[in-house]
Amino acid sequence: MNSLFSQPAAFFSNADPKTVGALVANASDIALIVGRDGIIKDVAGDGESLAQIGAAAWRGSPLHEVVSDDSRQHVDDLIRLAPGDDLPAMADIRHPVPGGEQVLVRYSAIATDADGDVVLLGRNLSPLRSLQERLLLSQQTMERTFERQRQDEARYRMVFQVASEAVLIVDVSSGLIREANRAALQLLKEDGRNVLGRRLGTFFDREDRSDLQSLLTGVLGTDTASEGTARLADGRRVRVKANLFQSRDASTYLVHLQAAVEANTGPIADHSLARLIHLASESIVLTDDAGAVLWANDSFLDLSQCGKLESAVGRSLGDFFDGTAFNIGVTLDNVRGHGRLKMLPTTLRSLSGQTSEVELSVVAMPDGGGFGVVIRSVALRAQPIELSAVPKASERNAVMARTGEPVEDLIGKVPLKDLVRDEMDAIEKSCIASALQLTGNNRALTAKVLGLSRQGLYSKLRRYGFASDED
Repeated sequence: MNSLFSQPAAFFSNADPKTVGALVANASDIALIVGRDGIIKDVAGDGESLAQIGAAAWRGSPLHEVVSDDSRQHVDDLIRLAPGDDLPAMADIRHPVPGGEQVLVRYSAIATDADGDVVLLGRNLSPLRSLQERLLLSQQTMERTFERQRQDEARYRMVFQVASEAVLIVDVSSGLIREANRAALQLLKEDGRNVLGRRLGTFFDREDRSDLQSLLTGVLGTDTASEGTARLADGRRVRVKANLFQSRDASTYLVHLQAAVEANTGPIADHSLARLIHLASESIVLTDDAGAVLWANDSFLDLSQCGKLESAVGRSLGDFFDGTAFNIGVTLDNVRGHGRLKMLPTTLRSLSGQTSEVELSVVAMPDGGGFGVVIRSVALRAQPIELSAVPKASERNAVMARTGEPVEDLIGKVPLKDLVRDEMDAIEKSCIASALQLTGNNRALTAKVLGLSRQGLYSKLRRYGFASDED
């Protein structure tokens, strides 16, 4: 609440009207002299604020005409309460301006005497409002940036932990291990509590620690990696590769470890296998336990039109399939229960919306480490034209089982619509049988896989003779 001068008469009793007017005009952004009848008699104030709301043309106009509808009652209250207290009455008033916008002004009302005019001293709140909006926008931008960083960090940690190569992150200044992935803990034969916070050298043979430190020091100030071999504390020899990673907060070593036996016998095979997976014509994807993409080869990036790996990593694998024909949660639950899923027909949808008929095979990684997915485009499979044109035996026999005659012998004897209906029934029955086998006879899961309601599935089970007494 504002405080008034204790002895105004001692300081302002000799002030002339011109001085008082100058004080009023300079003490506010907008100053209005308003009669008791609500007519604006005079206007003064900051030129920029006056121009913003067009106040220079208000002289002789009713105050009601230059304020918004919801502010008129506040205006009446200001004029009515102006002579009532020693402290001025205050209210926030909105002035409409061209373009449909409104300018908010906070007015204080002071009466010149009990029956005289009222002086309205206004402070333009538009700059404050603009500042608040910019502050809010900056805060929202910071929150979005923080959320992206949090998601990037989560993806990094996920990939870091499931990587097959042993990796340690070591602080440069202290030599303490800050992070270690699962493969590193397995190589060191330790759990996380015994590794994090300890010096890297304590896990190596005493005689090799100086060579290890020289290897680490060799990457400082360079962009190249430093490699060598060293013995662990238990005598096992490992290959060590170190890179320097610098950030604003600190510098760290990225240390890769590989058992020397693997290094001597396996690099060619490992490299060939990795190259084979990377260049395979089938799309190959690795996901975490929830189905989020961790890695994908070039074939998948082409088929899904992601273009680059960064566009696929972190997305749910289900995002790339037609949701009406494929449920990622149901599929992964099935794989968890049975260990693998082979040749599931479904429809892949690329980022541009283009669809492809594919077959999906999924295998669960050991120890709950996620899933490996192989996606084969049906269009790329080699199918001789002669064979593809011949119906399968089960399809040829579908109508024959009903009539006792081959389908081709029925042409001309049975209406086409009846032949088509019988063929469709046979295909539908075959699909339901396959789905029951796929889901281990789980009715609820089968309904989801087929895109049917539970009631609709039970109806078809009874129709085709699959229903049990409980159904």
